[in-house]
Amino acid sequence: MRMRMVMIQSKRFTMGSRGAAIALMLLLFQAFVQGQTNQPAVPNAVDVLVLPPTGDPLTTPPLKVVTTAISATSSNCNKASVPALASATNPFLGQVDDPFHAGRSCDVAIPTGLPDGSGYRVVAIAVATTCNPTGTAVVSPCPGSRSAVGVPPFSILSTVSPPAVLTGVHLTQ
Repeated sequence: MRMRMVMIQSKRFTMGSRGAAIALMLLLFQAFVQGQTNQPAVPNAVDVLVLPPTGDPLTTPPLKVVTTAISATSSNCNKASVPALASATNPFLGQVDDPFHAGRSCDVAIPTGLPDGSGYRVVAIAVATTCNPTGTAVVSPCPGSRSAVGVPPFSILSTVSPPAVLTGVHLTQ
């Protein structure tokens, strides 16, 4: 496009005012086209997927999914980042990079109700209300791509508390 613009501009003086008008229109068209950019949709939620210990993290179906709403003003965003644990058992909360505040994090829920096991993995997906990835069809909801696998893999260990303290103990004979 720029190469043509230079050629039209060099002929502008020989084509008169009509040529100058066409060159100006093309310059404005170029500025309009360059002004249109492919902006990512603004996420309003994060889906956290729990994956089994093995399988491709990009395609393995999740065992469980939980959605956490996020926004620039939500109470679970704009948090200080907490270092990843060395190991985790029965986690219920994780963090992702905050898309609204640079250098900050958003707290996200980890799915519960998983069977006992170890090596579970998590990935996160940013979800927007709608997007238009092809330029024609609107997608709603609009999920992004899966993140890299979260650190560390985790375990689920059922905890069964002791029976409740008996009350009303009395003798009958």
